[in-house]
Amino acid sequence: MTDSARAWRPSERRAAARDAVVWDAVQPLVTPGCDVVDVGGGTGGFAVRVAELGARVTVVDPSPDALAALGRRARELGVAVSAQQGDLSTLLKQFDAADRALATSVAAAWANPPGRVRARQLLDSIGESVHGYLNQVEVQPPSTITITSSKAQIPISFKNDSDDDIAVHLQLQGDRLLFPEGATRDLTLPRHRNTTVRVAVETRGSGTVPVILTVTTPDGLQIGLPTKIKVRSTFVSGVGVFLTVGAIVFLAIWWGWDIHRRRKKRSREQHPTYRLAPPSGQPA
Repeated sequence: MTDSARAWRPSERRAAARDAVVWDAVQPLVTPGCDVVDVGGGTGGFAVRVAELGARVTVVDPSPDALAALGRRARELGVAVSAQQGDLSTLLKQFDAADRALATSVAAAWANPPGRVRARQLLDSIGESVHGYLNQVEVQPPSTITITSSKAQIPISFKNDSDDDIAVHLQLQGDRLLFPEGATRDLTLPRHRNTTVRVAVETRGSGTVPVILTVTTPDGLQIGLPTKIKVRSTFVSGVGVFLTVGAIVFLAIWWGWDIHRRRKKRSREQHPTYRLAPPSGQPA
């Protein structure tokens, strides 16, 4: 064990391990040019590293001393990080304009009971902001779609009322339908526009099949509730047509034979025939 490792207190080791785990989760989500809000980022332990990846970072923290230290650290590393002192109301405004939100201090600095209350309030506000943003995407309501052939396309409509293009992931589940091009689809919904995507399906017969449509963000956040779409097929397979025609022909023949048999029987009853006796003197 090195001298530096011996000098670390247990709490410092736990903090370092936690930071490593958080960074492994955060790094893949950061893309150059995206806007990131670091909530309670303090002196910028994560903020400057995110800025080094090319993101535009804003740190919101109630402590002016921590923000001053953040400014010094950013200048030393040659990155640009915006610092803003504020409370929960300030954070909500920042969330609306950000692509990513990082709550740095929720687990680290708010370990006492009052801190846990603040952390819960902050997390709730983050959740409300995210859901409010995603609720601007309207997914097709429950409906019934009729197809008339074994291979068809079913339309699925979306409406994006937000000011941004939103990427979504859709998944379809239907036990009696085949999806030759796959049951999942990734697409981008243009802002302030309606979008209709057509999904190829195949069916083997007639009837109504329920299909469950689930829409999420690429990260897995669900948008709205799963929607049930009923796909009604009027298609009849070749085997079904053959059996149906065969049954009709058989019934027609049977009915014809039965009618002929009944008429013949009725004719006998109306015109009975008798056997004539032979002339007398001749053997019978």
